[in-house]
Amino acid sequence: MQKPKTVAWENLGPEMSALGTAFSREGGRKVEFPTDPKVVVYEKPFFEGKCVELETGMCSFVMEGGETEEATGDDHLPFTSVGSMKVLRGIWVAYEKPGFTGHQYLLEEGEYRDWKAWGGYNGELQSLRPILGDFSNAHMIMYSEKNFGSKGSSIDVLGIVANLKETGYGVKTQSINVLSGVWVAYENPDFTGEQYILDKGFYTSFEDWGGKNCKISSVQPICLDSFTGPRRRNQIHLFSEPQFQGHSQSFEETTSQIDDSFSTKSCRVSGGSWVVYDGENFTGNQYVLEEGHYPCLSAMGCPPGATFKSLRFIDV
Repeated sequence: MQKPKTVAWENLGPEMSALGTAFSREGGRKVEFPTDPKVVVYEKPFFEGKCVELETGMCSFVMEGGETEEATGDDHLPFTSVGSMKVLRGIWVAYEKPGFTGHQYLLEEGEYRDWKAWGGYNGELQSLRPILGDFSNAHMIMYSEKNFGSKGSSIDVLGIVANLKETGYGVKTQSINVLSGVWVAYENPDFTGEQYILDKGFYTSFEDWGGKNCKISSVQPICLDSFTGPRRRNQIHLFSEPQFQGHSQSFEETTSQIDDSFSTKSCRVSGGSWVVYDGENFTGNQYVLEEGHYPCLSAMGCPPGATFKSLRFIDV
């Protein structure tokens, strides 16, 4: 077999934000909480309408006859369209079609106010899954022939490559062996065009990674956003309905005044310890909330009808 070329350098192109492209960022794609994924999916753009929180993949948001698929246990999604999303933890792949098919969109930790924000070709999004892989020491071998054929060329990739054509390997890739890490491959140079998420494993043809052709022009690994490994962010999530339903607000730091129009009925503390107050500017009755899930006011030790007007992070 012809010895693969080895590429381990970074050559980042300009930042892109056009429709159907990915955002190129200095240092590549990053994830902070890879082992504990969580996303909030909203029915309408700009985080409005009904919402649901997911910690596992969703094969299809819409079933035959318009029924919604089960999310977890006996819970059902309360809607059939996806207008916006908040990725609270981990890194996710959204798909245009059910069954993890169609256009693929990589979702890093952050907020996506509408389908344009995640680089959609249109407003259709029908399935979603978290990436649960080893993000360290990324390494893959790309082959120009199917089934890792020795007749063509191959290349050993260890880092970000903005233009594979410039390496001498070319843009024709028909099989890939991902030895470690999680990668994002792009149809065009500078991390633009169709994108394909590659977990560890063997891909014997471009159909295996959801490609419509064998063209891959740029690649980058997903890296942990920390030199010492994942760290927990201090964060509290308030929901307007019991059982973590309805509208939600997230806070990562002390807040002296919560919007009067928002009424908290359930809460999840995903990082740190917090004190919530029923008066503005940290006044009135106070309730201490440590990391955990609080599906109703009584679970938080609050009387019926209690309101949250301010909150403080406890720096222990």
